[in-house]
Amino acid sequence: MATYVPNATQATEPVGSRPVGSAAEEFRTLKASINNMRQWLGISATAPTVDTLGNAVAAGDFYYNSTSLNMFVYSGVSWRVVDKTAVEASFSASSLVIGDYSADIITFTPTANFTITDSGMLTGQSVLLLVTNAGSYTATWPAGIKWLNGAIPSLLATGVTFVQLGKIGSQLYGVAAGGAV
Repeated sequence: MATYVPNATQATEPVGSRPVGSAAEEFRTLKASINNMRQWLGISATAPTVDTLGNAVAAGDFYYNSTSLNMFVYSGVSWRVVDKTAVEASFSASSLVIGDYSADIITFTPTANFTITDSGMLTGQSVLLLVTNAGSYTATWPAGIKWLNGAIPSLLATGVTFVQLGKIGSQLYGVAAGGAV
């Protein structure tokens, strides 16, 4: 049996040939496996634009965002959350932006009037807001939100007001409940 020796003009192995040593065959198998794998891009505060080899990100590449504390996978078009974590935030800012990277649960104690903005929530996504002792502050909710029974929630002065927001299609829905929790 002839030994196959690759050259620039020969793209395939001749009939009856074999790889030069088992290391060459193992390399071919490994290379084929790697080419089909999704790439772990590591931990980053921002979405990567290139993979570990410097190539543009491809569908299936994934990374952990150290800012939002979420795992993201690239769809081939955009980054999508695959694993959301609960986040607790206490802030004195006047706004809270909820987007497709937001956590499932957000707790906060406002120290001023505040605005909540829907910035790209995905259809089927929901978020539970736990608003503590906010009764003396005014909340401005996203435009067009539909509230259960048409009632915009009143925030409790003491205790926690639970506000569940969910999106179906392009419509944002909300329901609130409160109590001395």
